[in-house]
This record gives sequence, C-alpha cells and structure tokens, in this order.
Amino acid sequence: MRYSLEQRLSALVYGAIVLCLIFCVNASAQTVNSTVTGVVRDAAGAVIPGAKVTLTDAATKLSINTTTNGEGFYLFNNVRSGYYAVAGEATGFKKSEVRDVKVDVGAPATVNDNLEAGQIAEIVTTTASHSQAVVNTEN
Repeated sequence: MRYSLEQRLSALVYGAIVLCLIFCVNASAQTVNSTVTGVVRDAAGAVIPGAKVTLTDAATKLSINTTTNGEGFYLFNNVRSGYYAVAGEATGFKKSEVRDVKVDVGAPATVNDNLEAGQIAEIVTTTASHSQAVVNTEN
C-alpha cells in the first residue's frame, strides 16, 4: 500500500508534535530547587527530637524554621541555590550555627548538627567548607 505525500507529511507532523510534547514534559519536570536535610544529635550521639532548626538565606536574610521529628531528622524542601546558615537549638543545649552552607540545584545539602549542653544564649558557630556536601558540627 502506498501513501500519498499528504499522508506522509501528516504522519511526520503528528510524530513531531508527539516528540515535542514528550520533551516539553521532561523539561518542565526539571527543578531549580534543592533540599537541606540533617539530623540533630547531642554530644553523646543521641538524637534530639523537637529541636528547632532555622535555615537563613545569606543573601536575603530570609529565614524559615522547622522542627526535628522523633529521629532527630529535619528537612527543608524547595530551597533555592545559594549560601545559607543552618542553626539548631533545643532546651538545655547551646545554640549551634553552621554558616556558608552551599546549596546547589539538584544536589541536596546535608548538615548534621551536634548540640552541646548549655544555655541557648550560648552559640557555637562553624563555617562550612565549599567542597563539603556533609557538614558535622563536632568540636
């Protein structure tokens, strides 16, 4: 069976439209955001549930807060790329802050925080290395 030129062109156009739609859907699924996660522990390595964790954008100074779950885990979704500070605090512990945490698109940042016993008014500050994906704030 032979197809006319018009039928062949129609088939090519429909095929091109289908391919374009497939590629457009894949392109829209790409994200410009990432995540920041970690676990908050005490000096003995025990997890601290209910710890307050604050993520602060170094450029805009905007902050968002979350609380660790029963396993001491926290998660910040939809974080734009850039540099951030991650602060952890809990009753009976010194506040801990990790600065210069680099967040890249598609490369989640993990900041595990170890809180020292003391008062929240006392702050332990650490600077993250540019090449580190995982930061542990142990002294």
